[in-house]
Amino acid sequence: MGKIKRGVSLYSYQQAQFFKELDLEGQIREVGTNLYGADGIEMLDEMGLRRYPNLPAEFFDQWFGWMEKYHTTPVTIVNFHEN
Repeated sequence: MGKIKRGVSLYSYQQAQFFKELDLEGQIREVGTNLYGADGIEMLDEMGLRRYPNLPAEFFDQWFGWMEKYHTTPVTIVNFHEN
């Protein structure tokens, strides 16, 4: 049986984002360095990806760079946009 892993929804950081205490990278850094074993990231598009689904290619290099740098894993994205 596999080990149960922990993840964090970046929704948990909505107040810190609103008050400009943490940007997107700062939120990912917090998950990767301060949450004792949590490494999964749930992203909400309207919170951190204002232009979703029309993101520039550079964003993906930056995003996966952060995942590697902070030892985190993207798990899911919550999409509030109608397609």
